[in-house]
Amino acid sequence: MSRQPTGHALHLRTLTGLRLGLPGKGPRSDAARAAEATGLVTLAPAESHIMTLAFDNETQGQSIDLRPELPLVLSW
Repeated sequence: MSRQPTGHALHLRTLTGLRLGLPGKGPRSDAARAAEATGLVTLAPAESHIMTLAFDNETQGQSIDLRPELPLVLSW
């Protein structure tokens, strides 16, 4: 079994947050509420689906927005 690379061009170390923007205001599932209760995951209303992965408590104040190719933002 091979290990994942641990060195990255952006020098990111630890995933410290995950924000999901979700269209609509429907009720959240038990699983979604449990994920939010961990304090790592935040769910919020949005115009379209979007995920933001926060690394290292976003101390560097940098980000990359990969839209429109991917509904993903990396923030560190």
